[in-house]
Amino acid sequence: MMTNLARRAAALVAATALVLVGLVAPASAAGTGTLSGKVTAPTGVGRTGWVELHRWDAARGSWSYVDDARVQEEGTYAFTGLEAGVEYTLEFDPWGTGAEGYAPEQTLGGTRMSWYEKQPGQVFKGTAGAQTVNFALHPGVSVGGKVIVPPGIAATDVTIELAVPRYWYRGDIRLLDGASSAQSIRLAADGSYSFARILPGEYSVGVRPESPEQEPVSLTGPGLPDSPTAIRRITADTTLPTVTMRKSVPVSGKVVSPEGAPFAGGGEVRLVEVDVNGVSSRVTTTVLAADGTYTFAQGAFPGRSYTVEAIPASGSSTYYGTTYWLDTAKTFAVGASGATVPDLPLITSDTEYLGLNSFVLRGAPLVGEELSVRSAGGRLGATADAPGAAVTYQWLRNGYYIPGATSPTYKVTPADLNTLVSVAVVARAEGHRSTRTDSSQVVVSTGSAPYATVYPVVSGAAKVGGRLSVSKGAWSVAGVTLKYQWLRDGKAIAGATSTSYVLQGADRGRQISVQITASVPGRVSGVSVTAPSAPVAAGDAAKATKEPKVTGTAKVGKKLKVSDGTWSVPGVRLARQWLRNGKAIAGATSTSYTLRAADRGKRISVRVTASVAGRANGVAVTAATGKVAYGNKAKAKKKPKITGTTRVGKKLKVSKVSWSLKGVKVTYQWLRNGKKISKATKKSYKLTSKDARKRISVRVTVRKAGYKTAKVVTKSTSKIK
Repeated sequence: MMTNLARRAAALVAATALVLVGLVAPASAAGTGTLSGKVTAPTGVGRTGWVELHRWDAARGSWSYVDDARVQEEGTYAFTGLEAGVEYTLEFDPWGTGAEGYAPEQTLGGTRMSWYEKQPGQVFKGTAGAQTVNFALHPGVSVGGKVIVPPGIAATDVTIELAVPRYWYRGDIRLLDGASSAQSIRLAADGSYSFARILPGEYSVGVRPESPEQEPVSLTGPGLPDSPTAIRRITADTTLPTVTMRKSVPVSGKVVSPEGAPFAGGGEVRLVEVDVNGVSSRVTTTVLAADGTYTFAQGAFPGRSYTVEAIPASGSSTYYGTTYWLDTAKTFAVGASGATVPDLPLITSDTEYLGLNSFVLRGAPLVGEELSVRSAGGRLGATADAPGAAVTYQWLRNGYYIPGATSPTYKVTPADLNTLVSVAVVARAEGHRSTRTDSSQVVVSTGSAPYATVYPVVSGAAKVGGRLSVSKGAWSVAGVTLKYQWLRDGKAIAGATSTSYVLQGADRGRQISVQITASVPGRVSGVSVTAPSAPVAAGDAAKATKEPKVTGTAKVGKKLKVSDGTWSVPGVRLARQWLRNGKAIAGATSTSYTLRAADRGKRISVRVTASVAGRANGVAVTAATGKVAYGNKAKAKKKPKITGTTRVGKKLKVSKVSWSLKGVKVTYQWLRNGKKISKATKKSYKLTSKDARKRISVRVTVRKAGYKTAKVVTKSTSKIK
């Protein structure tokens, strides 16, 4: 892959060549547009470097380098010659590494440059005039962890490699094409490692062996670094699991001539690792002894799979499994103490090819469907020419082994969606060269929707306040995820998405059902709607779980209050009616009531009615008070007194007084030496001769219905003259 520095060098060489032949290379495209902007980065993150301008070549379906500009000290950059309407992107190329504090190499939007993709946030269009595009750099993330090395190996001798997967496209299908090393570092003495300021994205991280005694451990997933399973998306600071490198174990075997005859002559043997995805890596080479024996003292590790290739001093090289080709070779697993490989017969010019009869791939390439290998006549499996030949199968996804998929049938999984699936068929027979034939590749599409084989059913009382529940039913596909939406007369009820639903007042008279959506990765979602319920009936009336209660003094003029109590249904609306000896008191519908004259001698209670939408009304009547007593008698705020001249023929008056009660009736009785004066019942009194040498006073009587009568006698006058 051409680096940014290499691209700039190539552009410089091209420009120099044009100058030498008398032509001038333009600094950028031939348009009239200009572009300027500023590179920004978080505090402490280096932003110095270069900004490259690329344009999208629609005909080739790829980005094309145009020009580059050095980022100035203040972070600015500029380009000229942009063409209106053309799609462009910018790429930042730092002067240093992440370990040195620089932001990682990236395009607009904080993405890695992919020459055959346009990514969100990456593209802008050129204009005929001036344009500003600022470049905010992603500071990058870190990934690290720890590796435990076996005795005899120094941690600082172990290299950890960070690799970036390479992809190419066949139509809309993205295909992995290995991984390229991006960074490599040595383990610290304690086995720790850390890659600083890498751009979020897909990576594989693993040990890059520098000798056969070092195990090529993957730190991001099973398999070799080029394998799909070893690639992991890293979007934030990440600490990978601690991994232990195992100690190398020996592998030995013997090469024989065809049909088991003794081998004569030297050569070499190669040990090749083959991982779960069929990705291979040549590990080491050893000498092939004159008697055909060989031993790999190092390079193999427990739990991993390998094959061997014998390369005799004379004759054809042969892989274990009697084949010229690595992809047809047999593999063997290495145990804790190593492995002994079965005898490997060499291929000669006399070794016949094993004929593999034609076969076809049957079945719909849809998630959840079954694909199968069929021979002529439709029989399951493939056949070979030689009697007793063994036929094996390996299904592949995008050209890589699907672990465990080794039968003539394969059920397509969600992981296969939008990938290429095929099968490799290998035939082997003693004394023959092994043969491999691959089927055509099929593109896997979305599978059919799951459907209910046992329909979900709603149960429960269809009345307001009742709880309805829906069963899961049974579905045609295992592992479905179910989502629920309760419906009122066929319309969604907001927020009602559980397996149960408590009927509300708004549901009264309506029919309730449930829409169940069954989803499984790689398939269209399936939908089932239950049968509607009967129209929802009114719910039971709310009941007082704690009775309302009247408090206060049962005396005319005093205020009584009634509590709400508590009710069996939340959200009730309460109405109150005060009662006098069980009969409604007109207008008395509040939470309090001031006792009136009409209440004296009566018992007071309250009828509380609890209503809620969709339910019958609930009623509770409080316990009645005792008989209402007279109210307290009125009190004078200032005692009345007599004014006027105390002489026969003169008029006396009693002063006006304010009383503690409103609406009282006041009467007067004038007294002569404490005895009633006939007909002297007004506020004033004219003295007569009978009053001479007597003392005059007034008895003021205050009455109000329902209250005790109050009587006040004024202070007597002096003797009347």
